[in-house]
Amino acid sequence: MILALLAALALAASPVGWRGDGSGRFPDATPPAQWSRTAGLLWQTDLASWSNAAPIATGGLVCTLTEPSTVTCMDAGTGAVRWQGTNEVVDTLPEAQAAGLRGKLGRAEALEEEHRELQRSYSEARRAARGGGDVVAELERIAARMTELRSVLNELAPYRTAQADRVIGWSSPTPVTDGTHLWAVFSTGVVSCWTLDGKKVWSRWLGASKGALKGYDGVPTASPRLVAGTLVVGFDTLRGLDPATGLDRWTAGPYADFGTPEVTVLDGRPLVLTPDGRVLDARDGRVLLEGLGDLWYSGPVVQGDRAYWGGTTSDEGRPPAWPTAVKAWRLRTQGDGLAADPLWTVQLPVRHRFYSTPLADGDRLVLVSRERHLVVLDTADGSLVGQRELEVDVPAEVWASPQRVGPDWMVMTDQGHVLRLDRATLATKTVSRLERGLGNPLFVGGRVYVRGREHLFAVGR
Repeated sequence: MILALLAALALAASPVGWRGDGSGRFPDATPPAQWSRTAGLLWQTDLASWSNAAPIATGGLVCTLTEPSTVTCMDAGTGAVRWQGTNEVVDTLPEAQAAGLRGKLGRAEALEEEHRELQRSYSEARRAARGGGDVVAELERIAARMTELRSVLNELAPYRTAQADRVIGWSSPTPVTDGTHLWAVFSTGVVSCWTLDGKKVWSRWLGASKGALKGYDGVPTASPRLVAGTLVVGFDTLRGLDPATGLDRWTAGPYADFGTPEVTVLDGRPLVLTPDGRVLDARDGRVLLEGLGDLWYSGPVVQGDRAYWGGTTSDEGRPPAWPTAVKAWRLRTQGDGLAADPLWTVQLPVRHRFYSTPLADGDRLVLVSRERHLVVLDTADGSLVGQRELEVDVPAEVWASPQRVGPDWMVMTDQGHVLRLDRATLATKTVSRLERGLGNPLFVGGRVYVRGREHLFAVGR
């Protein structure tokens, strides 16, 4: 299997995952001008649970994640589920060990309920003892059984997936594919590789997250990236994994960022850019530059040799001020190293939280705050081209990143509005809506795949 995967990697197509190819630009897409549940809907597939991961499309499939740990792949033409695969911590163990644990895990909730009942019985017995009852033997029996149950539950604790919060969950990272395999990362620390016909190649547990991220203690949300045959994973530690085996090729210090790392190739050198302002060689994890930015929630973007760190930053203090800025750099090779020439730094005109990663689109840099404030800068000098509030019919926020689709920009709200914006005037041309969700829509040719909380939708002409 490993040799076959290595051969497939050598012939693989360009990766598809976070924001399509990572840029958020779909210039050749030709989706319908507007859609709804009664106009343009080709199919919808019920999903077992929600997720913030965006869908990805490859090989006639559309794949997404569902809470807490499942990869679900559907037929792109019909929406029929082709295969599903779980990615629990227990699934990363050798099968002999996993088989024994699965039976215990299936009884874990019942054991917890028994433990709670015993705690109540123990309290009642102690009250009876205070009234003069002889309950010593009963207390000893209950205590012994509670100790036995607690020992089993402690053994199972690392392998149980706890109830996730209803905003971020365990499955926010968008999977990535090279056209032959799919890699998924879950915030439980599980990383897995699948073939496109649903066979698991490997699964690895990175350990439970410490949960200490910038701006908010929570769970990691960074999506995996593929560059130059390395799987880049930001989960507590920044890692470069061998896609064929899941083993570390390199590690490069803490990763306390919600945002997804950017990857690019400059003069033949594959690079990784992190929200905390580092640039690393993707081949060995060597830090080439640092101190270029400091983002709390979003990630950097690259267009050509230009790199931008834009959004909520800790450079000027802490909330409630919500300091916001954009730093622009030109990257260039310098001998065996890399140099960054500062181009411009600007303060954004609003001090909102920016959860979305900016869109670098030719001569424009597009940013949208959580509070739906659109800001457009000139990439040449950072000057303000325009700004406006995005209006929708119900209270809504923007968590998904802006995207270039054909000649227009698209912005999705958490309530499911997809606004099509005129690139020249910033005016809203159309508003489409299916179902609330946080994952970016995916644009493929004349189709749009939209991940809602309960369904995956396919829209087309």
